[in-house]
Amino acid sequence: MRAWICLLLLITGCSDRLVIYHQFVKADDVASVRVNTPDPNPAEPGERLVMMWGLPPEYVDIEPKQLILWIRYHNGCEEELCFDLCGLSGRCIWEVRGDLHKETRGIASYRAVLMAGCELIEEWRHQVWVERIQILDSPQAP
Repeated sequence: MRAWICLLLLITGCSDRLVIYHQFVKADDVASVRVNTPDPNPAEPGERLVMMWGLPPEYVDIEPKQLILWIRYHNGCEEELCFDLCGLSGRCIWEVRGDLHKETRGIASYRAVLMAGCELIEEWRHQVWVERIQILDSPQAP
């Protein structure tokens, strides 16, 4: 069965090197709630981005490998994060909870790029991500 799945993936050309999932986190998603045990640090609701990457073997010697993430929040603020990657595959999670979630009102959109050295390997954009247009102050017309 495993051989058929591998063959199917090779035939279909499944080559996503970067995948990001946006998840909403509820307070009752923590394990202590599910097994009904007391938790001294109860979880607060929020959101998280789960980022997974996988690079082919030819990138093993190229350094640095980085994942650069831009997050645009509902309050209009933007944040740029840079994750140094170890190895050819893995995952990392960025959570927005508690005071940060209240202040920013959550994640509106995001964009991520996977870099190996100076080479852009893969880009992932949220469906509503657009580049901001900077409007410079122009002199007032008389």
